Amino acid sequence: MRPDKKFWSVREAQRLEGAVRGIVQRDRGSGGAPVRLYHSRAAINESHHVSDKYAVGTSAAMHYYLGAWEQMPRLWDEWRRRNDSDFFRVPVGERLLYAHMRGAPFEFRTY
Repeated sequence: MRPDKKFWSVREAQRLEGAVRGIVQRDRGSGGAPVRLYHSRAAINESHHVSDKYAVGTSAAMHYYLGAWEQMPRLWDEWRRRNDSDFFRVPVGERLLYAHMRGAPFEFRTY
């Protein structure tokens, strides 16, 4: 059994396939720039999460996406310095990826 089975479905596979096509065909984002990374919308709140379940993108975009873990100390320091820091909103998992991806030099979105 797949450990991610509760998130995997035929619909998720179809969306992922569409995202791959979008990367290959250089889909345009809202600002007209090409979308370089798509991530799953399954079980996230897009206003403050970027999925850590499934993502597809160019080589450079995936390198940046996965660089969140190297940036964790800096992101946590930034979180601690904010006045509204809430212990229960520590940037981990999908919140950490969101904090990291806000600084991405390319367009990204859910598929």
